[in-house]
Amino acid sequence: MADGVLEESEKALLTDLQQSLEVPENIAVTIIQVMMIKNRGGAG
Repeated sequence: MADGVLEESEKALLTDLQQSLEVPENIAVTIIQVMMIKNRGGAG
């Protein structure tokens, strides 16, 4: 995901984590969106 692309294997890992930690799907999606924005860096 650091390269800005969410591969299938990464999706599967994140889904497993989300389910294991019992994080609601909408919260998990928001977390991923924030991570992707943060990884872009720069002043925006």
